[in-house]
Amino acid sequence: MSYQVLKYRLKTIEFWTLVLLLIAGGYFLIQAMGMPFEMRRTIGPGFIPTIVLTVLIGCTLVAIIRFLTNSQHKIFTNFPEGSEDDTTFKALAEALNHQDGPRLALSSHAGLGNFSALNVINRSHPNTSILAASSKATQVNAELAAQQHLNGFKPLSLLYFDAFILAARTDTTISNDTLDELTIGFDPQLEDTVFLEKLRLSLNAQFLPMDITTQHDALSDNRIDAVLAARSEFTEALQNNDLKTLHVFDGVAIEQDALIYGDWAALFVSEQQTSDLRQQNATRLVEAVEAPIFTTQLQHVQVPWQPTSADDAQALLSALAAQGTQGVKVKARPARGRAYAIPATLLAIALFPFLMSSVGFIITSTLVTSLIMALLRAELSLFGLIKIGAINIAISVSTYMAFYHVFSIPLPLGLVW
Repeated sequence: MSYQVLKYRLKTIEFWTLVLLLIAGGYFLIQAMGMPFEMRRTIGPGFIPTIVLTVLIGCTLVAIIRFLTNSQHKIFTNFPEGSEDDTTFKALAEALNHQDGPRLALSSHAGLGNFSALNVINRSHPNTSILAASSKATQVNAELAAQQHLNGFKPLSLLYFDAFILAARTDTTISNDTLDELTIGFDPQLEDTVFLEKLRLSLNAQFLPMDITTQHDALSDNRIDAVLAARSEFTEALQNNDLKTLHVFDGVAIEQDALIYGDWAALFVSEQQTSDLRQQNATRLVEAVEAPIFTTQLQHVQVPWQPTSADDAQALLSALAAQGTQGVKVKARPARGRAYAIPATLLAIALFPFLMSSVGFIITSTLVTSLIMALLRAELSLFGLIKIGAINIAISVSTYMAFYHVFSIPLPLGLVW
């Protein structure tokens, strides 16, 4: 373990969380040791807390040592858990770990907040971390996502580029000469993109925002003439010749000023990563994409996963990023920063003992831990908040029951009980 890597790890949230846990465990162990010896030498209120706290402190020390000396490298990802991108990349990561080189561990951080993959990797040593990112998982459009991910990073590979297409039913007589007469349903994620604004300037067609399901239905009912969406969304219809492609926005066609747009996923490394290690990672990737575990997974996905070279990735993402700065001013969807998360968390912990005496351990524990978990999540949703609440209710009740029935320590239930 080099000094530089150790210095980076000493600045991480994980390290200081373990240190705070060690300090808290040590404080309560000192309190337990202050009990009369007779209470600590026999199984009872003094013995059990002493043993539990001793084990906790020992496990925390082991965790700190393992964290600081861990030789694994990390891949920070922003793929939503359980998504097709997440499942496919996990297969690729497993294939990477079958190749020679340091073992790679995945660390998931969604969104673009202070705890996102893009932000967290900046606090990691450049030689021990890789960034795996998807434009679909960010809170901005694909053009701005490319700009942000190229800032301070170099693409190692473009995992896929799902180009947007303009497609119409095969039984129509639409041609490039009659595009101005079309009614086009487009994916709402294209709002506030330079791509859509430029396309609107080049075509006098009517553009209607609608989700993918509505696009399919509207085409069938003849309510629209064409669709503008990612090619993978209409793979089956294109294969069955129900749709024909009028234009592919992959940056090649000259007649549309080489407009480019598409959902993408890519691997990035820090610009400070050594060239030798970057080449080693690239070699591992070339071998991994041919591994059976990855090629088998590709049979179940529609998005065109075809990892490219670093040069091809740089060219395409740079073109997409450059387009986002050309001519038309668009708004970026604000990324939720969580600069307030840490002070709010510390305040909640500090207020815990005072709230516990008035409203009780179960309610206080549920509220405080739910708040902390919500603050530390980069993405929030109603389902996510419900899940957080349910988990913490179960933990609070279980903890109370354990203290009462196992340790014989009744925690306060507050004035409301």
